[in-house]
Amino acid sequence: MNSLRIITYNIHRCIGGDHKLAPERISDVIAAHQPDIVALQEVDCGQSRPTSYDQAAIIAERLDFETMWIERERCGNAILSRYPMKRVKAGGLHKPRRWHSLARRGALWVEVEAFGLHIQILNTHLGLTHTSRHNQAKALAGPEWFGRCQGSCRLCPEC
Repeated sequence: MNSLRIITYNIHRCIGGDHKLAPERISDVIAAHQPDIVALQEVDCGQSRPTSYDQAAIIAERLDFETMWIERERCGNAILSRYPMKRVKAGGLHKPRRWHSLARRGALWVEVEAFGLHIQILNTHLGLTHTSRHNQAKALAGPEWFGRCQGSCRLCPEC
């Protein structure tokens, strides 16, 4: 029987409890679990550092993962996979006029092909308040996300 190990990890921009920036430590923690797919939250990709500093790429390289997708909202999400994947959708979870919020949140939806199956993976980092989580979950369930997949999810009748 084939198995697939999926983990999710809020990497807090690779800054540990000792306040040191160390993507290699994050990679070591992930590697210890021997995952096939990794969903990362709070990934810094040139947001507060130079654009050449890409935490998801550093972690993917250290894990020898060939495939990666990243969504670059303020609390960046990334998905790393040992298997081929394609992006279904990436973007924000708020109405455009509400981007002034201090906690912009987004989501990343990919389809991974493993063992002849097409597996849907959604990665997000919801807000900290009940109201923001409710609104973000409502956005995910609405027509811009699951209500309309843009013809590439293989789940709905249009696909």
